[in-house]
Amino acid sequence: MFSIIIPTYNRPQELKVCLQSLNELCATHIEFEVIVIDDCSTIHYEPDFSEYQFNYQYIRLPVNQGPSGARNSGVLRARYEWLMFLDDDDRFESNKLSVAAEMIENNKDCEFFYHPAFIHMVNENYTYQTNPKSYHSFGDMRHVIYNENPVGGAPNIIISKSLFLRAGMLDSSMKAIEDYELIIRLVNKFPEQKSKYINVPLTRCSYVTQKSSVSKSYINTKNSCDYIREKYSLSEFDNKVFIKNENLMCAYSLIMNKDRRAAQFYLRAFMCSRNTVFLAAAVMSVLYPEAIFTVKKIISKLTERIGDR
Repeated sequence: MFSIIIPTYNRPQELKVCLQSLNELCATHIEFEVIVIDDCSTIHYEPDFSEYQFNYQYIRLPVNQGPSGARNSGVLRARYEWLMFLDDDDRFESNKLSVAAEMIENNKDCEFFYHPAFIHMVNENYTYQTNPKSYHSFGDMRHVIYNENPVGGAPNIIISKSLFLRAGMLDSSMKAIEDYELIIRLVNKFPEQKSKYINVPLTRCSYVTQKSSVSKSYINTKNSCDYIREKYSLSEFDNKVFIKNENLMCAYSLIMNKDRRAAQFYLRAFMCSRNTVFLAAAVMSVLYPEAIFTVKKIISKLTERIGDR
């Protein structure tokens, strides 16, 4: 029923732990396969799949293709109709397949599902939950699509292989925010297509600050934003909205490296929106970048305590 696609590059230990976690999904007795795409790692580390209970495919690409190309390669080899994407340092909750299967069964006219995730900040040692809004179709997302990613990252979506292929797959020319660009394309090409929000966090994502990453590079993020602006020939109104979003994405890529240059992008976001939260983020970024994570950690702990009441 599900094809789980995992790109990997030079992370043998992370991949091993990820695959071990997927063994838990076998208890649901829901049919799935795991497709590991080694994106031409500089070290060879094909896993020993004998310790895993699921069906698998392992493909080592002859040339590095980046996250988009690697995921697309996995999709083209997928045996099942429903696609899930997982990064090698992330995890699925043990109930993800059962919840997804039930939602698909109860919404047979829907080809796209999405859900929240738990985000674990590894170095800062705290976890928070994302909170996407519920949209019933891609058309419903049209008014927010350039203001924000209304869905979240690739590990938080469940999409039919048919829809993914009709959309043209991920844009392999992009080195960052390629999953966001896919949502923009779906919104523009298939406004009548239904979407279904699953209000249960089904993925655990690990974020590591001050760690080099192609997808979290400021240059790659900025170039991808410029590419989106040109590709979709944004109207004056959409471009004005997108500029604020662009500044926040650039600020994020820098603050993840605790780079004080994030301040200028938070300030620009404030100038676009007059949202004082961005002004506060700009001040913290220039004075003490770690303060942003400290504040977010406090907020996450307070939210957790309120939720436990």
